[in-house]
Amino acid sequence: MAFKVKSVRAEVNIPRAIRRIDNDTFWTFAASEWNRLIMPFVPYRTGALSTNTTITPKKITYEEPYAKPVYDMNANFRKDTHPLATKQWDKVAAPVKRGELIRSLQDYVKTKGLQDG
Repeated sequence: MAFKVKSVRAEVNIPRAIRRIDNDTFWTFAASEWNRLIMPFVPYRTGALSTNTTITPKKITYEEPYAKPVYDMNANFRKDTHPLATKQWDKVAAPVKRGELIRSLQDYVKTKGLQDG
């Protein structure tokens, strides 16, 4: 018996697949990359808020004591250094930068894999 396959199409939901990864090195890279991508959205006066961060797997912690009030503040932020500065910068950046983050994570997996560590 013979048969012929004309085409095979597989669709992988990359964002869903990425969420299932259990690898601290990968997730630390992901948080670091997200921090880099959302940086232009973080309010900036002296730079302390955007640079004094701690990156851990799946988490960016803004270490300045005023970070939470600024995050929730409805203000006209200075735009000379960070022209996209806004409150809730991660949520505002998500629709714009999400695709770029996914591409970076895909590239990471392609080049470095997901070995333990």
